[in-house]
Amino acid sequence: MENYKVFSEDEEKIYDREIYILMEKIKEGMHIDEACKEINADDPEMRQIIEDDILKILIANLHYQQGMSLEDVAKQLDIALQRVKDTQRVMLEDVIHTMNEEGVNGSSSGMTH
Repeated sequence: MENYKVFSEDEEKIYDREIYILMEKIKEGMHIDEACKEINADDPEMRQIIEDDILKILIANLHYQQGMSLEDVAKQLDIALQRVKDTQRVMLEDVIHTMNEEGVNGSSSGMTH
């Protein structure tokens, strides 16, 4: 299972800002890959986390909230179906990680990415 980064308060602000900006650009019709090229974060690790998470957010919205098939998600986002499936697998791993971190009592040590 992959390592998860715990963000500082400043990093969390950058993350939140960039996710918001990306969502707006994508809603306006910009392709996800083009939008991700415009991420304004100096740290390459942060850039990659934001890029990965925006796709997870879009899949969660389109597939889990709106009930769209993974095939239709790929078509909607104009990306390869395998990329959607790989990201969905990582999302499920993230859920398992969160459950293991929080344990039975639901306490967490902070936001991880």
